[in-house]
Amino acid sequence: MTAVNFDGDDITSIINNESSKQKFFTETKNIIQTYSLDGVNIDFEGLPTSQATNFANFMVDLSNQMHTAIPGSEVSTVLYSVDWNSIFNFTIMEQAVDYYIIMGYDYYYSGSATAGPNDPLYQFGKNYNYTLSRSITDYLKAGCPKSKLIMGLPNYGRE
Repeated sequence: MTAVNFDGDDITSIINNESSKQKFFTETKNIIQTYSLDGVNIDFEGLPTSQATNFANFMVDLSNQMHTAIPGSEVSTVLYSVDWNSIFNFTIMEQAVDYYIIMGYDYYYSGSATAGPNDPLYQFGKNYNYTLSRSITDYLKAGCPKSKLIMGLPNYGRE
């Protein structure tokens, strides 16, 4: 199961409020148990830098509750292709979160200033150096454990 929120401001009301956070955890566990799912992937996008520690603690609390209530369940979170806001604190999350999935797409998109591949493996131009290989390197340097890192690739293209 994937829990998504694409508005970082809205999600802070959940990750910063204990009763809202606990309600989210309880409802997530209930859905996973009801439908015999393997676990949950958290895709909260647009989080501001100020929420890095709160998000990491949210992930630890979710993982601990999931693993206790549903042994063998898996908890993962997405990593942005480029972590512009330094939101992912692996020092806090590493012991609890099972997997980190890089969203390996939208390096170039319909709003890009120049055309380019959706998911370039290596740098091919002179002015733009965001690529799949750089994302992997940057996250490993930031402390993401290699054994928990997954690259998600798109199955689509752009015009």
